[in-house]
Amino acid sequence: MKLKVSSEYDKGQRFRTLYAKECKACAKEFWIPKNRLETAIACSPLCRASLRQMRGKYQCSGCAKFFERRKSSEKNSRSGLRFCSRTCKDKAQAIEGLPEIQPRHYKDGSRAYRQRAFRLYGEQCAYCGYAEYVKMLDVHHRDGNRKNAELDNLLVVCVWCHACLTRKVELHRFTGQ
Repeated sequence: MKLKVSSEYDKGQRFRTLYAKECKACAKEFWIPKNRLETAIACSPLCRASLRQMRGKYQCSGCAKFFERRKSSEKNSRSGLRFCSRTCKDKAQAIEGLPEIQPRHYKDGSRAYRQRAFRLYGEQCAYCGYAEYVKMLDVHHRDGNRKNAELDNLLVVCVWCHACLTRKVELHRFTGQ
């Protein structure tokens, strides 16, 4: 740290001691009094404003796309993960998403297989094509194990086809009437 004595007189008719510091925005050297030595970070209001708006490059934890955000928003993330949009965060926070940011009440997601099956296979019976009322659609476990909620083990069927599949009888045919 350099020390500089100003050549002009202060109001109290004495010399004022100034200290050199480097601007964090433009890297120029500027001179400040001792009482501002710890707090001053920029040489001008323009540099101070540019520091406030500094942006950092991040990679989205959901889609792996690169994006920019203000550095001041770093403290807002409890998990340390960054997302490019609210849509990416919602997908990551869903039951089949990232377990680090899921709420505690989600547990293992074994009870949400119905919504996941509807999202993947659609809201229509795989056998007879029934799609009139969603409440009349079930999700059948192909291996018969309800604890196995893997998507390849699930099948969307209407309640009538589900009853036939469970009881191992011949399937009915939906006529659409």
